[in-house]
Amino acid sequence: MSDQKPLLSICIPTYNRSKFLRVMLQALLPQVAEFVEQVEVWVIDNASPDETPVVVEESRALGPFQYCRNETNIGPLQNILKGPCELARGEFVWILGDHNLMMPSALRHLVGVLSSEQELDLFYANFRCATYPSHWPTSAHSGYAGPFEYIGNTELHDTVVSRWMNLIKSDSGLCTQVYAHVVRTNIWKDYWYGRQIGEAYTSGETTYPHTWMIAATCFMKPAGCLQEPLITIFNGAQSWSNPETAGKVIVNGVPGLLEHFQSLGLPLPTLSTARMRESKIARTVFIQLIRKNPVLGLRLMSSYPAGMRWNSQAMYSVVAAVLHVYFPAIIRLRGSVKHYAITVCRYVFVNCRIARLLRSS
Repeated sequence: MSDQKPLLSICIPTYNRSKFLRVMLQALLPQVAEFVEQVEVWVIDNASPDETPVVVEESRALGPFQYCRNETNIGPLQNILKGPCELARGEFVWILGDHNLMMPSALRHLVGVLSSEQELDLFYANFRCATYPSHWPTSAHSGYAGPFEYIGNTELHDTVVSRWMNLIKSDSGLCTQVYAHVVRTNIWKDYWYGRQIGEAYTSGETTYPHTWMIAATCFMKPAGCLQEPLITIFNGAQSWSNPETAGKVIVNGVPGLLEHFQSLGLPLPTLSTARMRESKIARTVFIQLIRKNPVLGLRLMSSYPAGMRWNSQAMYSVVAAVLHVYFPAIIRLRGSVKHYAITVCRYVFVNCRIARLLRSS
């Protein structure tokens, strides 16, 4: 490892997702090989029980990177924070998921921007959105430029916004994407030094620790923007995309984050728009969860904050989902009751000793 401080540290926290990591490193590492003095890569393995160590060794021929494997699973949040807070040596940190595929020549573009704009503390980079598994490639050497569905932020331009706060919009996903932010390493280290973080998905901070930190430290600071997408993300491949975790994100994460934004001075019109949009998303998530796990779905739905708007359409959709789950169950139960009632009557009036005596008299 060179003694020279890199410009950029790319951190990849992963757990039990070797099939994603293999393709992700194919897209990334050949580009890193062009910038061995300026870019370092850390793969942070949270004690994966799958073939992650094998994939790591196979990938070493593609380009340089460092591998850190935890002795035990330290939880998703600590594994995310370990990269920027403990391992990264670069001036900036970029955290990528193991399902985020680099676009061809994207790293060259990012290194050029970081080299010319080092007075800024953070950057927001655009991304493409594809669907897993239909768009997921079997290989992506040197970058993925295949099919996708839409651009993450169609309003983004190559510019410097006067305040990071101005990027917080419903269309930008409230800036909750960790992979869209390149942040000065010292911000990570200084903010999280000595802080304790709770259980994942129980609050805004433990759902979006990166966005929480950026808001707390850079809310009114300028941010550089990159219009050209650097990566393609795959909806449906996220480790938290199952309905149960998504329900916790909707109930605990988003409302908590919006309260954080409000306390820092996010304008009321932006907050109101965000709450209405998140209510629509909540409706979809609760419907999926109720169909999969009715008890948990209804419990989480009942915990949904009153400040997040429920309108008549949202309530109608949720009620329809409940009926979809329970009405067939009621029909089945009615059928069972009828069956047992017939059985009892048949025994009382046909097969029991009294019935037989009555018939023989």
